Amino acid sequence: MAINNVDIYGDEWIELVFKNRNKSYGAYELRKHYASTVLKALGLTFGSIAVVAYLAFLLFKPVPIAAQPLNREVTAVLQPVAIASNESIKPTHHKHHHTADGHSYSEAPQQVVVAQHSATSAKPIAAPAIQTPQVGAEQPEKPITVIEDKNVYAEKAADVKPLPVGGAQGWISYLQKNLVYPEEARHQHISGKVQLSFIVEKDGSISDITVDQSAGHGFDEEAVRVLQQSPAWQPGIKDGQPIRIRYRLPVNFQMAK
Repeated sequence: MAINNVDIYGDEWIELVFKNRNKSYGAYELRKHYASTVLKALGLTFGSIAVVAYLAFLLFKPVPIAAQPLNREVTAVLQPVAIASNESIKPTHHKHHHTADGHSYSEAPQQVVVAQHSATSAKPIAAPAIQTPQVGAEQPEKPITVIEDKNVYAEKAADVKPLPVGGAQGWISYLQKNLVYPEEARHQHISGKVQLSFIVEKDGSISDITVDQSAGHGFDEEAVRVLQQSPAWQPGIKDGQPIRIRYRLPVNFQMAK
């Protein structure tokens, strides 16, 4: 077989090279399928490039921007146009008459005025003035009227009842430290109970203290004094807001045995 007539890319060249050799060796299979392998590789390469280019086109494709309407109001005011009508005067004609004695006379000329009517001769109607708010101009703020709730509610109307600082135990501790037993009642070994009512304001302060049930012997005055000097309470709450509440509280005076 002449070498000049052998296609180096064909099977004849491969058979010639591997003649009398071990064809089970891997190089024989590689050489035999080299052309098809190269074509497949090129096909996969160009196909991958085409897919990547298409995906890039979809990814970076410009998104059309929708036209946004201008938030402007254009007001057209039609002003009526009045066309004044011209009045024309017909020419006057003098008529000559003769009397019985031959004298001539003429009648006074009569002027006939003909008015030209036109649909456009109506009087103009004044258009109402339209005020267009200026862009960027500050509009006057309307005052906000807040109606304060000054009502006095009963205890049961509150969602959260008023409490002294520290609760019931804190109130007992406050009385033990500040309550002074009246001298007259102490000498007579008299105990007493004063029933008080008062208003717990929205800020927790105490006002309008009233003695509903008197005990005498100085108990009333001492109970009022201690309540007036007590720290601010926790106000009552209704619908999440503090309210004024009429609260009733007994103050007991009892001598220790």
